Amino acid sequence: MSNDLVDVAAALEHGLEHHDSGRPLEALWWWQFSYLAHWGERAAAALRVVQSLLAHVRLDADDETVAEAEFDALHP
Repeated sequence: MSNDLVDVAAALEHGLEHHDSGRPLEALWWWQFSYLAHWGERAAAALRVVQSLLAHVRLDADDETVAEAEFDALHP
């Protein structure tokens, strides 16, 4: 997962370099191209890992703890 996140960050940073150099259209083009060509799938893969971990942790928790956490999250 860390490699996926590094790839995403590198592609976004490359677009930021274009933007910071005063080329916003080039930045937008790069972000769209790189998202469709590469990092969109990497980001989705990282998200699937996080969702899998969260589902596993939740399944291991007792019902009362889960209910309290949900209540606390919805009523700050």
